[in-house]
Amino acid sequence: MKKTVCLLLTLMFALTLTACGSQTEKTDSETPGEKTTVRESTESSPVEEDPDANVSPIYKQDPFAVIPGNYTAADGKATATVTSPAVDTLAFEITKNDGSLGRVVWTLSGILDDALSLTFQNASMKEITYNESGEIAKEEIKYTDGSGTVVFDREALRFTWEDAKSGQGALVFTFDENQS
Repeated sequence: MKKTVCLLLTLMFALTLTACGSQTEKTDSETPGEKTTVRESTESSPVEEDPDANVSPIYKQDPFAVIPGNYTAADGKATATVTSPAVDTLAFEITKNDGSLGRVVWTLSGILDDALSLTFQNASMKEITYNESGEIAKEEIKYTDGSGTVVFDREALRFTWEDAKSGQGALVFTFDENQS
């Protein structure tokens, strides 16, 4: 009979502990005369947040595997070729038609951060003029100390480029889906 009562008490005690949700109480006695109760859970803590969780589904993988390629500006007058020449680095060559016989070409690069943006410095801009037969008549470097930003959109494969030196204004480029 004693064994049965002991077994029953042990079983009730185990069920009581299970029902409490594995919580324990700690008494913080740092301040004399004051008692503070702190509840701690011994249950496993939630999994830490994935640092890439804030990246949109468009970048399901490493952005450097998705971003490089050809882009076209919303106005159709400019194109961009984006490459990744080094780890965390993107290089851009942006070409804009400047009338029927001319083009402007910007060359820039920078390190892409976790927010999918980069700040560039030492960008160059050159103007190219063609003759009537389509050959280069004149090529002039206008500057090599350009600066600005490129910010990739989290919802679509596009970016906004702004060159502070040229005063060009912000241009939005969208990935060319039909590239090979």
